[in-house]
Amino acid sequence: MPTDVRKLIFTKQELRLAFQNLCKAKGISVPQAPLESFQVVENSTAGRIVSEHTPESLKVILHYVSHDPNKPLRVQLTEDQIMEAMIVLCKQESIPLPRRGQKFIQKHKDTMALTIGMTENDLRVAREG
Repeated sequence: MPTDVRKLIFTKQELRLAFQNLCKAKGISVPQAPLESFQVVENSTAGRIVSEHTPESLKVILHYVSHDPNKPLRVQLTEDQIMEAMIVLCKQESIPLPRRGQKFIQKHKDTMALTIGMTENDLRVAREG
């Protein structure tokens, strides 16, 4: 049974913009300071498909500029929020994504990737729909 696999690798700048846009759109409370950097933190089960019944394997910590080194300004994003930010960015950039198929995220070197896998059945249903 053939499977179509596509991997989109995002730059740090693209992810930074995607995370900032997500926070603004979802009303996530963030400091009134510039986003300095972000850190991708993965557990030992990274690259796993996200579902309601499995623990998260990835998170992103947004680091904001702080005038007090003893009080860092950080915001944590969940795996679902990270994926949502990446999908919204694809839509904004007119990058086509299939509705069907399994999507998962993973750390890729010092950035992140969104991988989409579609089985033969997913492809058939997509063509018919």
